[in-house]
Amino acid sequence: MSRLLIQRKKPIYLFAFLAVELAAWFCVLFLSGSYVRFISYGAVALALVFAALFVEKRADTLFAVGGLFFTCIADIFLVLLQKEGDTLAMCVFLCAQLCYAGRTYLLAEGKKERLVQVTVRIIGSIVGGAATWIIVGATTQAVFVISVVYYVNLVCSIVFSFLHWKKHARARYMAIGFLSFALCDLSIGFDFLIDIFSLGETSFLYRLMHANVSFVDLFYPPSQAILGASVYPENK
Repeated sequence: MSRLLIQRKKPIYLFAFLAVELAAWFCVLFLSGSYVRFISYGAVALALVFAALFVEKRADTLFAVGGLFFTCIADIFLVLLQKEGDTLAMCVFLCAQLCYAGRTYLLAEGKKERLVQVTVRIIGSIVGGAATWIIVGATTQAVFVISVVYYVNLVCSIVFSFLHWKKHARARYMAIGFLSFALCDLSIGFDFLIDIFSLGETSFLYRLMHANVSFVDLFYPPSQAILGASVYPENK
């Protein structure tokens, strides 16, 4: 079936997918109730299905499907079961970032750029993990270190994708998707900081994170929809 869709390359498939994702996003933003988390999860699952339908025998598309697959697995814990700060979920999310690291690696032109990407990711992960351990101190948990390593790699994916903005259409999709992904995760990280450092209700960060808008709902569904759309054949 996927090969049939690829051969036809009808834009209606992409438009229909984005229309459903947009409708789901509005539901997540403006509806309330316990069922909303199922809509949010469904939007991510739909992105995985869409990407899988258009997967090709190219490592880039396989990495994209892998990233969405691991995201769906992690969201079982974080979205459906609502286990915030779950260590296993963050380990699975880190696997998703390793898949996306593979996508940005494939964007690199030449051995030198590939070496730079790998080196930056390794050094950034080590420094970020060590800094977390030092700053947080005795209250450091494994999930904190894993989360920082995950976020370092997400930021690297953003930077490396933007570097190829003008050269590849899929790099533009990836850059926007990763950036939206990062803004969502940044808001979650701010919530952790509020708890770790016991920031009061008068602090700017507390007021920002307890505003009427949910930054997770604002940025997360679009990020996954865009990453799913990046696999569409005409976006090579």
